[in-house]
Amino acid sequence: MKKLYVEGVIADIRKEAPGEVYISLYTNEGYRFIICIYDNEPMTAKFLSKGKKVTFLGTCTGYGTKRNSVFIDGCELVIDNLDN
Repeated sequence: MKKLYVEGVIADIRKEAPGEVYISLYTNEGYRFIICIYDNEPMTAKFLSKGKKVTFLGTCTGYGTKRNSVFIDGCELVIDNLDN
């Protein structure tokens, strides 16, 4: 599977399972939001909050038609985008 970069503004952050965080992003790409599955909980608490613009690198694992969303798994935070 090919990895891709996704950029957006954090709409929601929620913990689903131990060590796994779901981060919803609003984007300008025509999707309502992208859901990034992120497994670095300590980094989430330290750097991420609603309204923050971020970039993740991850693998697209599907598309949800009900909520018009794209799912990105194994997300890695791109550190150089944390100054905003």
